[in-house]
Amino acid sequence: RLLMVAGGFTILVGCHLLSANEDFFQLRGLEVAEAERRFVEVPCQGADAARLTERHEGSLVHLQGCDVAGQNFSQDTAGLSLLYAFRGSLPPEGVTGTWFRVNLEQFSVGAGMWRPIQEVENLRYISVLARGVRVGDFRLSDPLTASMPGSIVPVVQRPDYHKRKRNHGALDARNMQAHDMMLYSGNPQWPVEGDVRVWFTVGDAGRASALAAWSGERLDLWRSPNLRGDFDPLAPPRKLGIVASGSVSATELLSKIAPFSEADVWPMRCIGFAIVWCGFSLFLFPNHVVPDLCGACCCCRSFPCAVVTTALVAGLSAFYFHNPMAATAIAATAAAVLFAVASDVNFRRMWKKWKRARLRRKSKEALLLPSASGNPDGVYSGSSFTDPGGLSRTIRMAAMATGVGIVMAGPVVRALALVDLFGDYYDAISLN
Repeated sequence: RLLMVAGGFTILVGCHLLSANEDFFQLRGLEVAEAERRFVEVPCQGADAARLTERHEGSLVHLQGCDVAGQNFSQDTAGLSLLYAFRGSLPPEGVTGTWFRVNLEQFSVGAGMWRPIQEVENLRYISVLARGVRVGDFRLSDPLTASMPGSIVPVVQRPDYHKRKRNHGALDARNMQAHDMMLYSGNPQWPVEGDVRVWFTVGDAGRASALAAWSGERLDLWRSPNLRGDFDPLAPPRKLGIVASGSVSATELLSKIAPFSEADVWPMRCIGFAIVWCGFSLFLFPNHVVPDLCGACCCCRSFPCAVVTTALVAGLSAFYFHNPMAATAIAATAAAVLFAVASDVNFRRMWKKWKRARLRRKSKEALLLPSASGNPDGVYSGSSFTDPGGLSRTIRMAAMATGVGIVMAGPVVRALALVDLFGDYYDAISLN
């Protein structure tokens, strides 16, 4: 019994991984297909751009090779007073971009690598977005502004640099060594435990291409109206939007938004199949179901069940995302029937009882019905009956495997929907 419980739990874990993998792949495919059908080419500037955006409010628009208007970042910028400690190393006129970040890392001897940190001594990680960023004539929302690619700001060594004594004084450009566009508190070539390095990145503000939604006089993340709420009332689709440097076509931008092909699905499919196979092997080990099926070993006898379950989970995920209402109704009905079969519910006997009751209602004379000795239906009559026989263990195990696959293909979709919903709430709170 312990092996059977462990096997059943392992099967559920494997089905969960398979379902999550297939659901992710199906959603990505639907999103990209919908985006390819709906995007509209819009010029960067001029009256034509204004007319097109008025006509396609809320639509997915594509801008290619447009000029970007950013902001100048310096120590006088709100939120960047920390840069005062690095005057003389950064460009004196400041840097122009769409966002600016101060990045910190600390060396760990145990890990043998630099690890990102949020704060150390007088320094802290900072990220500031430019206000009123525009691509062509179109203003960008904050999420799109933050997604713009960036580059490292070059730094120079101050002439008055002097080696900093260990844990003595604040970290600044005077006691940090410039090397490879970064500033180090110690020796860049031979870091020791606790050494800190800092570098600065800025969002590019040259020419850019964008694929986003035109909404409320700005470009924002896009959600397909056809996918909204189709799969679950609490399931807003993933938000799509991207800004890339240079002149980039819509097809290339879509491939960057969803860089997920069918080849990427197979590793997790194999892992999920292996877990399901292991679970069925544990489940069948104390139950000698068809000993000669695929060999005497329980792992051989469990192979067909694992194949059926894996294929069923993948197929049901695809069917669900293309026909959500029909798939839900069919899956609920089929799962109930299959679990009943797995529990050895005798449908033949139930049918004969129902048929006998129907004959009684028609005749309204129960005494005129045939006696138990001559009853061809094989049902109860008094204390004796003819048992039509139960289902074989092979059929019951196949029914259970199919039912598990159906059940796991549905709840995981809802779980992913709730995670996405909470992620949207978190994003909204963070932006506010």
